[in-house]
Amino acid sequence: MSLCRNSQTVEGASATYQETKQTLKEFQEAVNRRDRAEINRLLRKGVNINAINEAGDTPLHQCIRDGRIESAKLLVELGADVKRANRDGWSPAHLATSLGQRDLLLYLLLNSNER
Repeated sequence: MSLCRNSQTVEGASATYQETKQTLKEFQEAVNRRDRAEINRLLRKGVNINAINEAGDTPLHQCIRDGRIESAKLLVELGADVKRANRDGWSPAHLATSLGQRDLLLYLLLNSNER
């Protein structure tokens, strides 16, 4: 007996994963460019602003990691969860602290009570 009787389902699942991975990549690129129109288009399309990427980070974590402070602030303005932990259990504030990004840390702390 086969573990998977319908190979089309497995292929479909794989294709869906690739599409999601690509959409998250497009979203991160739009965030990096601070392209509000594209970001909003992707959010309307159903992209989760707090989705975890392959590296285990949300888009906000990735901006902090890359030193893209203005992009990180844009994500917060658009509703990114400033308390959401990445796969390693680090909040955006923890990551900003570890990278010495004091101004961003203050911004995150000031905006964490609104959510």
